[in-house]
Amino acid sequence: MSEVLAPIIGFIAIVVALFLLSGIRVLREWERMPVLRLGRYLGLKGPRIIYLIPLIDRAPLKISTRLDTVQFRTESTLT
Repeated sequence: MSEVLAPIIGFIAIVVALFLLSGIRVLREWERMPVLRLGRYLGLKGPRIIYLIPLIDRAPLKISTRLDTVQFRTESTLT
């Protein structure tokens, strides 16, 4: 009987480990991430390794705080 249960228990352990490891996120120095727990705003997480509880926490986007330069055409005005 243990010959049959050993592969099943091993498979379940691997699935549970992958499920728990799926919550790890790495944010770089210039990134921020808003975290929602069950749809409510929990806070803004900064640059570091963070853990989101799978199926409970959600991070809809990553925000970049780097400067984004845009070229524009100069206009002459009368003052």
